[in-house]
Amino acid sequence: MLDYNDTGRGNIIVFLHGFCEDKSIWAYYEKELSPYHRVISIDLPGFGHSLEYEAKASMRYYARQIHELIKQLTHNPITLVGHSLGGYIALAYHELFPKFTKSICLINSTSLGDTNEKIKSRNKVIQFIENRGVSLFLQSFVRPLFAINNQETLKENIEKLISSGKRINADAMTSCVKAMRDRKNRFHLLQNISIPVFFIIGKEDQIIPFEHYKDQITASSNIKSVVFEDCGHMAMFEKPTETLHHLKNFVSLC
Repeated sequence: MLDYNDTGRGNIIVFLHGFCEDKSIWAYYEKELSPYHRVISIDLPGFGHSLEYEAKASMRYYARQIHELIKQLTHNPITLVGHSLGGYIALAYHELFPKFTKSICLINSTSLGDTNEKIKSRNKVIQFIENRGVSLFLQSFVRPLFAINNQETLKENIEKLISSGKRINADAMTSCVKAMRDRKNRFHLLQNISIPVFFIIGKEDQIIPFEHYKDQITASSNIKSVVFEDCGHMAMFEKPTETLHHLKNFVSLC
């Protein structure tokens, strides 16, 4: 069973966190949006308090697990907001359950599959975690997710992410890395998308380079986007006020 928060009433927003995160990253957005919307934030399998996970996971596995929960909570279409990994899952969810998806917001995420270079990097991550453990991995992984100019001012957020991430089971973490590595390219979904999609992009994102978005954000007239200067891979922390503003506008128009 997935652990989740469910607050507020109205249009349903489902938040999906990224790799090595949990639902606590959405606390600010839950507080600000729940007076106007129903906000559901979920711990993905193997993360946070959702302890059960699949050893051979995939984006479709995560999507199906989320759908089992959503069916218990509502029969209405949902807006999916996914950060990084959460965005990959949001697209897989729409692919599997289009009638349940009202709109999608992708925060520092992409529809593209991994490049050969990225696949090699994922394999190194798996080896590192297996050989040296979760704690050491997080020490090197989390800080570079933030733009260089934001790393000192957001030091507390970085430390909290490292601390909470240490609770993740190493096997659950490597299973997720393999799922990200092996996920398919879903660019075709964007080209044929019939629901609103909104990209929130960090200009200094070192995980998903800015140039990777050019074709994605122009793939359909249903796609809109915003680019944040001086922002890395963690827009919800690096640009919280701006991210909230665009989320409010996006949800109100859907």
